[in-house]
Amino acid sequence: MGLTTREWGDGGKLAVLLHGMADDSTTWKRFGGTLTALGYRVLAPDLPGHGSSPAIRNSSAEEFVAAVLDVLPREPDLALGHSLGGMVLSLAAADLRPACAVYSETMFRPPPCGDIPVSELAGILAASVYPVGETGRWDPGTTAAFLRDIGGTDLTPDPATPSLVQYAESGAAVSASEVARLRAGGFVARAVPGADHAPHVNAYDEFLASLDGWI
Repeated sequence: MGLTTREWGDGGKLAVLLHGMADDSTTWKRFGGTLTALGYRVLAPDLPGHGSSPAIRNSSAEEFVAAVLDVLPREPDLALGHSLGGMVLSLAAADLRPACAVYSETMFRPPPCGDIPVSELAGILAASVYPVGETGRWDPGTTAAFLRDIGGTDLTPDPATPSLVQYAESGAAVSASEVARLRAGGFVARAVPGADHAPHVNAYDEFLASLDGWI
């Protein structure tokens, strides 16, 4: 299954950007431009069921991640995932082999979904989350299948890959105790002042500042 992938720049360094739930790759236009100016070639796919990429309902998390890996070169200089994209990155990192990884507002220990059917979980998501990408297209069923499959799983990536965790000071997705756990495990964790769950959108200057030394 081919995913729609946007590209910016033609520099000698490679960056891979993975967007969050109900969003699409257009969320990275501003950051893509910044990275291009820094000498990067930037690739940003629409995740399965998002934007212009096809839905893959009732798929496993493994199939979801495989679809993403199919459109990405290995060993990028930078891989950054926001929220859902960070979860995908944590599962893909061993195959993707980035030189460094950034997880922005990523929940590494999602709660179990119990016996909630995918269709019911999709309805819950559709009622509480609204598409924010420019395309306005999102299939909650594809996301629900992914989340149900990983519910109750520890997605904490291997800290052998230099990894930065960005979190909103408001504690939108990453609690203070989680920050402490990640730091104790060898991760760098930095707050993004004034940000909510989408630092690259609503606190751009602070988002960039927190990436000092990583891009």
